[in-house]
Amino acid sequence: SPDNLKTMVIPEGCAHGFQSLEAACELLYLHTAHYDSGSEKGFLPTDPQLNIRWPLPITMLSDRDRSHAPLESDFGGICL
Repeated sequence: SPDNLKTMVIPEGCAHGFQSLEAACELLYLHTAHYDSGSEKGFLPTDPQLNIRWPLPITMLSDRDRSHAPLESDFGGICL
């Protein structure tokens, strides 16, 4: 927040997702290299296998995030 000036660093190759808990927010997203859409992967945020307990109901989801297929039952992870 502008008040606490905290930053979160996510290791390269680590899956991550965000949910805004307030009506007005900003996210500054930095990468270690130039964006390459061919290297991008994703998960369906509501996939039951992920078992993510989102703090709030999901009311908005990008077309991109909504388009991810559910994980296969034998999903064992992604190696980069």
